[in-house]
Amino acid sequence: SLVFAATALVAFNPAFLFVTTGVTNDALLFALSTWAYVLMVQLVLRGGDSEPTRASWALVLLLGVTLGLSALTKQSALALLPVAALAVIWGTRGQAQPRRAAVLWLLLLVGVIALLAGWWYLNNTLAYGDPLGFQPHQTPEGDWRPSPIQIIRQLGQALKGYWAVFGWGLIEVEPMLYVIIALFSLEGLAALFFSLLSGRLCSGSSVTCRILAVVGFGVLLNLLGMLLWLWRTSAPYGRLLYPTLGPVAVLLVLGWQHWLGRRHHRLFAWVITLTLGLFAVSVPWRYLRPAYADPVVSAPDAENTMPVDVRFANDLRLIGYRMEPQDAKPGECTNFTLYWQATREIDAPLTVFVQLAPNDPEQHVASINDYLGGSHYPSDVWQPDETIRQVHRLQLPDDMPVPGVYWFTVGLYE
Repeated sequence: SLVFAATALVAFNPAFLFVTTGVTNDALLFALSTWAYVLMVQLVLRGGDSEPTRASWALVLLLGVTLGLSALTKQSALALLPVAALAVIWGTRGQAQPRRAAVLWLLLLVGVIALLAGWWYLNNTLAYGDPLGFQPHQTPEGDWRPSPIQIIRQLGQALKGYWAVFGWGLIEVEPMLYVIIALFSLEGLAALFFSLLSGRLCSGSSVTCRILAVVGFGVLLNLLGMLLWLWRTSAPYGRLLYPTLGPVAVLLVLGWQHWLGRRHHRLFAWVITLTLGLFAVSVPWRYLRPAYADPVVSAPDAENTMPVDVRFANDLRLIGYRMEPQDAKPGECTNFTLYWQATREIDAPLTVFVQLAPNDPEQHVASINDYLGGSHYPSDVWQPDETIRQVHRLQLPDDMPVPGVYWFTVGLYE
């Protein structure tokens, strides 16, 4: 049952499913990095062999091939190299000449990786002076240096994206779902930590401790790489943590097992599996289908709205709006739908902001900024006289004063 739970944390991760349905190198990197961890665990398990065998050399060779292909797939795979080195050293622990065997295995490992992926990084260095190809990902000014608070906030957004943010960060699920996921994750990690301190999970220099150290070291390096990425760029993509998607699932399940005990962990594992599976199945219908619905509607569809007929620059008209529900309460979400029409082609993409405020517009209680037309049908590809529908989802704060009269403010900017 615990195997099913760990598998479910990967197979039913909604954001992972969303990412892997597209043409991306993240799916290949996940497969290669997961296989690399399997090989590293196998090496650690062979640490008791007194002499290197052909099977051991084959494991090191296969690990080198896997890591070389990983490094060729994505630069973030380079974080696997120190983890692999640790696994190789522990894999020679029981041999008659462990240092000599470790050096030979590391030379083989590095040689295979360099043969498969070294040419790519050398080419980047010679052609662009940037071996990792990192410069294009930095902010245009190149001086993005966020404060620690900003990094923490971006890390929180990345962790949300690890589980359930879609469409380049524009489509989110209900905030309470993120809270539930965070609580269960923290509970699993805390239980794992205390079980390690108490020695219930492993003790001393046992093989189990070494395997957990290899897996935990890989997760830590992946997290440090994410923090470095957030320090140099303003793109909190949760998919950058997917190289350790498998190890994180294993660690969480181990923590839950020791938190619940043997009596209840089987039931909990099935609850996690079924809950995540149902959540993953619901995502395309509840979140993706509305977000990717055709924004072009017929003129009659815009008639059942509150007409406003406001004209903006670029010959843009706001025809009307609709609010659902009409009696939204604090803490709830409201859908504010705008209907637009352009009388001519728009030269550049525009951004629309929607704010909800009382009589003083500076004291808005909720706001959102979106690409006009959304990311899949931006305003610069609109055709003249089309009627465009765009839904904006506003989260009302729990502490907003009620009852009261509130106004929506709508504006555009480039």
